[in-house]
Amino acid sequence: MLSFNFIYKMENKIGVILPQSNAHKQIGKSFTNGLKLGLKDISYKLLIEGTGFGSDPKQIINSIQKLNIQEEVKLTTGLFGHYGFAEIAEFVSQNEEILIAANFGTNFAIKPPTGVYQNTLGLQDSLIKLIAHFSKNNIEKITTSSCYYESGYGFIKGLEIGIKNQETTQFAGHYITPHKPHKNESELMNLFIKKSNPEAIVAFHNGIFAEEHLDFIEKNNIHNKYPIYALPFSSEDRLVKKSPETFKAIKTISSWYKDIKNDSNKKFTDMYLKTYDKVPDFFALLGYENGLVIKNTLQQKNQSLKKSIEEINIDGPRGKINFNNPFNKTNFAHYIWDQEVDKNNNVIRKQIIELPKNNLFNLAKLTEEESTSQGWFNSYLCH
Repeated sequence: MLSFNFIYKMENKIGVILPQSNAHKQIGKSFTNGLKLGLKDISYKLLIEGTGFGSDPKQIINSIQKLNIQEEVKLTTGLFGHYGFAEIAEFVSQNEEILIAANFGTNFAIKPPTGVYQNTLGLQDSLIKLIAHFSKNNIEKITTSSCYYESGYGFIKGLEIGIKNQETTQFAGHYITPHKPHKNESELMNLFIKKSNPEAIVAFHNGIFAEEHLDFIEKNNIHNKYPIYALPFSSEDRLVKKSPETFKAIKTISSWYKDIKNDSNKKFTDMYLKTYDKVPDFFALLGYENGLVIKNTLQQKNQSLKKSIEEINIDGPRGKINFNNPFNKTNFAHYIWDQEVDKNNNVIRKQIIELPKNNLFNLAKLTEEESTSQGWFNSYLCH
C-alpha cells in the first residue's frame, strides 16, 4: 500500500490597494514590483483592488472590506493619497484590521487610530527640514515657485511650519503659474521673482507642470540668477536628461534616490534592476519598504501582527524602518542633492548635505489650524 506525505505550506494573503495616475502611468505596477521584492522568500498571495484616482474614500473602504471579509487577508497595504484618509483609517481601526499605507507625504500626516501605519516619501517633511537648513545658513528671504495643483497641497504649509520654528527665514513671495499659463508666463515669472528678490527659490511641480516650469526657467534663465531647491517630482530623470545643464544649477531635496550609499539600498536597487531591467522609482521604493515590513511581521510567531509592526526596527534603503511616533509613520533623514548626466546618459545624484530627521513628537503638538491644508483631491494621481 502506497502512502504519501503532503507538506502543506500556509499562504499569506495580502490585500493591495492601487490607484491610477495620469502623470505616472506605471505607479501601481512599480509599487507592486517593489512589494514583491520586499516579500521575497516567504509564501504569499496578493489580492489587488483598483481604486481609480483614489478620490472616493467610500470606494476604498468597500475594497478594504471586501479584502478583509471575503478574501480574509492578513493585512492590507497599498498607495494612498491624503484625501479622505482619516475616514479610511477610522474604518480599518473600528474593524480591528491592519493597514500599512504608503503615501507621498504631500500633506501633514494624521495621527491614525490603532492598526494603521504610514510609510511616507515625506515631501512635506523635506520642506520643513529645508527651512531649518536655510535658517542655519542665514538665508532670510525665499520665494516659492509652484503651479495650480501643487500650490493646493501641503508644501507651502510645510514651509510655514518650518518658518514658525525659527526667526531667520521668511517668505518673500509665492509665484503660482495659473492653470492656463499666459503666453508671456516666463516673463511674468521673471518680473515677479526679480521684484521679490529672494536669496533662494523653492520649487514644487509635477508631470506636465514640471515640464512647463522647465520651459519657463530656460527662457528667463532664473536658475542662473537665484539658487533653486526643488522637490524630486520637479526634477525627474527624463527632465534632467532633457536639460542637463539647467539641472546642474538646481538642487533637489529628497529622502531617497537610487544613489544613497548603504548596503540595504544597494541590495534593493541591484535586485530591482536585475529582476525588472529598469531602475526603481519612488513608487517601487515604497512598495519594497512595505514588503520588508510585512515579511518581517509575518515571520514573528510569538506575538500579534500589530505588536510586531509597532516594535519593528529593520534596515531599509532609507535607513531604519519603524513607526514609533505619534503619527505611526516612518521618519528618515532627508538630503540636498546635486544632479548631473554622465557620458552614458545616466542621471547621477550626489548627497551634498544631510538634513536631520524631524522631531515628530514636537510636530504632534501643532494644532489642526497650524498643520492642516485642504489641497485638491490626491497629489500625483489625477493630473
